[in-house]
Amino acid sequence: MLGGPPATRRPGSWWHRYAEDAAGIALDAGRAGPTGHDVEVSLSAGPCREARRRTRTDDVRLAAGGRPGGTLACLRRWLRVGDQVDPGRVGCRGAE
Repeated sequence: MLGGPPATRRPGSWWHRYAEDAAGIALDAGRAGPTGHDVEVSLSAGPCREARRRTRTDDVRLAAGGRPGGTLACLRRWLRVGDQVDPGRVGCRGAE
């Protein structure tokens, strides 16, 4: 699911196309193993309990939307380049 301004969730808007392109570029870079770069990218989704394995403690908890305990949006992708890890961030529905 896309994060960002509400317009990113409006198919056909330039924000939506931009957000999809940006997500695709990041995920493609993570899959480009044959280039010799040690890179891994993950888009957190599914139950919050699982998504939080790759996030910091600043995830956003909301009281509405989606299912309780579910990830509503991936706000920042998890990224590993070599030994350096940049944790992701998600928006979750509370009451797990």
